Amino acid sequence: MKKFLAILLALVLCLSLGVTAFAAQDGEEPAASSGNAQTTEGPTPGAYTVTKTYELSGGDITPAETLEFSVDLVSGVPDGVSAVPTVGTNKDNKVAITSTQAEDGEESVDFTFPINFPEYSKVGVYTYEIAETAGTVAGETYDEDPIYVVVTVTNAASGTVGDDSLVTTVAVHKGSATGDKDASFTNKFGMGQLTVTKEVEGNLASNEEEFAITVTFTCENAASAIAVTNPDDSTESLAFADGEAKIVVYLKNGASATFANIPAGTSYTVAEDSKYAGPKVEGGTAKTDEWCYTVSYENEEGDIEAGSDITCTVTNSKETDIDTGVVLDSLPYVLAIAVVLSAAVLMFVSKRRSEV
Repeated sequence: MKKFLAILLALVLCLSLGVTAFAAQDGEEPAASSGNAQTTEGPTPGAYTVTKTYELSGGDITPAETLEFSVDLVSGVPDGVSAVPTVGTNKDNKVAITSTQAEDGEESVDFTFPINFPEYSKVGVYTYEIAETAGTVAGETYDEDPIYVVVTVTNAASGTVGDDSLVTTVAVHKGSATGDKDASFTNKFGMGQLTVTKEVEGNLASNEEEFAITVTFTCENAASAIAVTNPDDSTESLAFADGEAKIVVYLKNGASATFANIPAGTSYTVAEDSKYAGPKVEGGTAKTDEWCYTVSYENEEGDIEAGSDITCTVTNSKETDIDTGVVLDSLPYVLAIAVVLSAAVLMFVSKRRSEV
């Protein structure tokens, strides 16, 4: 019995140690991450990570831009540290964003950047407001809600001296110093799509002729390239220069060219080369039996809105009357004369028979 009780006591002690170990593990300080408090031993907090999210509408690419932030001390101990945190890798309150395509099926893209803190020499609570400065990129709506960074500097365990005598804890809130713990800024970027389609009609129209069509986009402050899909499914990027992006596409009957990721607010025009409306000229000689199309448009100009999907149709028509050997306009008169002549012949024959 005594031996059994000894074994039982040993098992209880082992289980107690195991439970204690698990409890200690669960109570460990969580790893630093956006939206959670981050505690650092020493007078300088570690860099805190902030998330920048682009919510995409009508396209799948982010603009290329440099975001700017303001950092202001809202409250803190006057005789503490006068320096304020900085934003960005270069500690200049600027964050460079590269134009990035979203993953397949995703409607947003995330970037991260750090908040860099000064060294604190005294205990206290420091609250900072970090706000994004609204830019002018076409199609973009900027986050107007700042984040509030609360740095709490406290004494470490009793008897500790030097740098290890202070402990810094950073918490980040959205919208106010007591708002939700959320270390992020969210911008919305709107884009649209344009498809240019060629249709050919008429008994003299060519189904194999490729017609040159110029598509022009106009947009101030465009910060992303337009994605072009050609009729053969090849792709290319169309960049803006001095507020304009222009391309010539060659389309035959039934073919289309698609333009995606056009920033909202962009204006466009579609125009076919005017030569197709006149005679084809080769070697200085006009070939009046070729070209001379009647050209019509649908949605040949307009403005791109977020989420819009516009189709512009360019129709070339060329028709001729087929010579059948009979002038249809005079046919009724010919028939009338034939009837009259037939009647006259019948009367003449009848009269001759009656005289015999």
